[in-house]
Amino acid sequence: MVDKIGIFWFRQDLRLSNNRALNELIKNCDKIIPIYILDDRFDLGGASKWWLYQSLNKLKESLIIKNSQLYFFKGSPKKILINLLKNYKAKYFYWNRLYDQYAVASFNWMCIG
Repeated sequence: MVDKIGIFWFRQDLRLSNNRALNELIKNCDKIIPIYILDDRFDLGGASKWWLYQSLNKLKESLIIKNSQLYFFKGSPKKILINLLKNYKAKYFYWNRLYDQYAVASFNWMCIG
C-alpha cells in the first residue's frame, strides 16, 4: 500500500498547536513532511534573525518529540516546493495563508491549478 504523503509548509506560523491547516493535513495523510523555506529575497535584521532561529529550534524540538523532523531549505519557494512535490509524489500540500502584500503578490502561482 502506498502512503498518502503530505507536505506542510511552515511559514510565519511556527507552531504545532492550534494550527488548523496542519490538523487538516494530519487527517488526510499517512506521512507528513514538515518544511521551512528561508526565502532568499528576505533581508532579515538582527532581531528578526534571532527570533526566527529561536522559533525554528523550538518547532524542531516539538517535532522530534512527535517522532518527526523539520526539513530546512533556502532559496526560491516556488522552485523548492515544485521539486518536493514531484520528488515525494505528495498528494497533499498545506500551508497557512498569509495576507501581507508580499505573500499575496508572490504566491498567486500556488492557487492556479
